[in-house]
Amino acid sequence: MSEQEKKLGLLEIRKTQAPDEEDIVSLLEHGHKESRLGHIPFAQVRLRKFLQGAFKDTDGTAIQGFVARVDGEPVGLISASMNQGLSSENYFASTLIFYVKAEYRGSQIPDLLLDNITAWARTKNARELLVHVTMGEEYGADRSNAFFRKKGMKSTGENFSLRLEED
Repeated sequence: MSEQEKKLGLLEIRKTQAPDEEDIVSLLEHGHKESRLGHIPFAQVRLRKFLQGAFKDTDGTAIQGFVARVDGEPVGLISASMNQGLSSENYFASTLIFYVKAEYRGSQIPDLLLDNITAWARTKNARELLVHVTMGEEYGADRSNAFFRKKGMKSTGENFSLRLEED
């Protein structure tokens, strides 16, 4: 067991539920601030409306999330939705958020969150799991790219962004 794994304490990964709303909002707000989209105001009201709809999908037909907790504290979150391709009858699972607090990024938590959402996508007969990264090189994209390659994922291109409105 690594030194970091010894420090983890009691680790729990489970499906997100309505009682997790405050923790989800907090994790998403942290993730938003750290992302390359952090210059855009965080829309908490909109997020809460989305979560209310997502929590109604109790069997995870269209959307599923998993939260990681260490000693009861929320430290990571992954969520994905099922989407049918525009030119295909097949379904694809597409991440909405994948965030782990900085101090836990080198631990087993990112692996376990990704493993859980992958297993969910398989149960829904998704053809692929698509992960979207909204951090630039200055935010550690090389590290996240290495992580996804280690998990057997392949790059499908790049994301490009053009800021249309200045702050």
